[in-house]
Amino acid sequence: PMKSKKLLLSFLCLLTSVSFSTVSAVFVPDPAKLYKIVQTNTQLVIGGAMYTQVKVETDANTSAQSFKFIPVDGLTDTYYIQNLDGSYLNKSASSNWNTIFEPTNTTTRSQWKIDGEAAGFRLMLIDNNKYLSTDGTTSGSYTYCDKAINHANGLFAAVNSIYPTDLLDAGKNLSIGDLTAVTTNLTLPVTIGTNGINVV
Repeated sequence: PMKSKKLLLSFLCLLTSVSFSTVSAVFVPDPAKLYKIVQTNTQLVIGGAMYTQVKVETDANTSAQSFKFIPVDGLTDTYYIQNLDGSYLNKSASSNWNTIFEPTNTTTRSQWKIDGEAAGFRLMLIDNNKYLSTDGTTSGSYTYCDKAINHANGLFAAVNSIYPTDLLDAGKNLSIGDLTAVTTNLTLPVTIGTNGINVV
């Protein structure tokens, strides 16, 4: 009996020393898809123009708010993040915390590691091992890349973008016959401009 008690006690000690944790899958973006990066606590999306500081803003379904994640060779769960305007989400070269949209990726200033699932992940900058977040929670609040992993505004979700790239692709495939069909019934003015140049 004494031996059994010691065995049971040893087993209980072992159980208390082991920590149980739920392993969750890391979000792996599809390189063929476009995503909106949504700040979960505000429902604002990342956006902004080329050469400006990155911010969160109201979702307007624009090309500047539609992103693709480009895998970084040799690094796990790490991506260049580029919008449809061709801008990369970068750390500013002149600051330790500001972010900026630039036309090129600049190695570690452009490399972001995903930590978490599609419904809630954080973006860690490889350059400084710190996280993307905002100080403010209103549209127009700037993003910074020097935050702690548990910063209140640093949780994001990836949502499929519905930016109409299919219409752009369709436009590239129009033939002369298609254009003729569209323009056949157009009525043009007899003259153009102030000089009265005849159309026909």
